[in-house]
Amino acid sequence: MADGVPVNPALIRIVLGCALFYAMCDCFRLARFNTMLEQETAPYWKHFFTGVPAPGGCWMVLTPAMISIALDLKWSPSPYLGIFMLLFIGCLMASRLPTISLKAVHIQRKWLPFTLAALLLLIAFMAANFWLTLGVVGFLYILTVPISGWVYLRVRKRYLREHANATVSP
Repeated sequence: MADGVPVNPALIRIVLGCALFYAMCDCFRLARFNTMLEQETAPYWKHFFTGVPAPGGCWMVLTPAMISIALDLKWSPSPYLGIFMLLFIGCLMASRLPTISLKAVHIQRKWLPFTLAALLLLIAFMAANFWLTLGVVGFLYILTVPISGWVYLRVRKRYLREHANATVSP
């Protein structure tokens, strides 16, 4: 019973089943990561992860709750939203979709002051309103998934075009 409202036991079982599905997708993603460590990958993959990384997936699943906490909403996010997030993000983690990785990003010296200013602004926002900042950045991170796919297709197309030109010309 939550706030005097009875909770449907079947809904609890569905949420727990979805949480188990999410955990299994997380395990699949980590198992794939471990098996791919020794495999050769194409050079254009160095800027991408295969699927959503596990910490990012956790952040995405918790984004609606963080926004709810930040806005001090008297209602909690719908359990159906939670079910959707667990299933959808679990599938994104277990998928082979390319997602942006910042591990190979090199910031040019001319952009360094702007990058540091943006990071300081982010820290200031976190100090002012921690949960809202995490929620908004989490929502923006969710939006990067389709953008990552588009960027990946462009990078791969450019690489294949350049590689084809290099093999054709003597």
